[in-house]
Amino acid sequence: MLTCKHCDKEFKPSRKQKQTFCSILCYRASQKKPARFCKECNIEIVSKDAKKFCSKSCSGTYNNRKKMQNGWTHSPEAIEKIRKHAIENPRGWAKNPSLKGPGGSGRRTKDPAKWTTSVCEDCGTVHEHYKIRPKKYCSPECANKNKYHPNSTRKTRSIYKEFQMDSGSELEFAKLCDEHNIKWVKNSTIAYEYTNSKNEIRNYYPDFYLEEYDAWVEIKSKYYLREDDDLRWASVPKHEVIWSDNITLPLVITN
Repeated sequence: MLTCKHCDKEFKPSRKQKQTFCSILCYRASQKKPARFCKECNIEIVSKDAKKFCSKSCSGTYNNRKKMQNGWTHSPEAIEKIRKHAIENPRGWAKNPSLKGPGGSGRRTKDPAKWTTSVCEDCGTVHEHYKIRPKKYCSPECANKNKYHPNSTRKTRSIYKEFQMDSGSELEFAKLCDEHNIKWVKNSTIAYEYTNSKNEIRNYYPDFYLEEYDAWVEIKSKYYLREDDDLRWASVPKHEVIWSDNITLPLVITN
């Protein structure tokens, strides 16, 4: 019988070679080093190379504080030596002025071969962009103002009869209309103007248009209600909202 070096239990060796631990668990536990904590922030040190501090920032903060407490400061001679060393050994744009951008910034200058200009489709201003990334608008404000953007994600988006459905509820409504031989169009071009709560004029694109009944339908989820939804819906004549958790035919058809 042998005695385990970790748990002090007696065990019978399972092989001819000399064993010092009763199991692999005891061996692994014996290899673990005690936890080390940073002297500055008292956070456990994870790095194998670090000994006293978790980062260079903590090391510098701790050592500088200790030096200041002992009355240590840079002498004028040391400051002058550091300044001369920086001049004699420049780095970055100080070494290569071509890296220095306009206005004294440290950003690289634009490569004319990679950049081009376009005219904003909303405000008409000329803006720069990468050739490989064409941009129709000069800013997010112009892109989002009075423009139709599908309110969906790739996960819920689908194509049905050459129309893009922005959610599973819209797809369900379109199939329900087909079952009852009701003609419908998924709208992405016709917009109605309304004034929002900030007294700004905006455009609203209803989801579906029913040609035979000259009516508009909005498929809406109760989890995505917005502040100005009532103002949007009031701007459209013959408009009805159908909630996504209960897809049915609009009242203009059933009545």
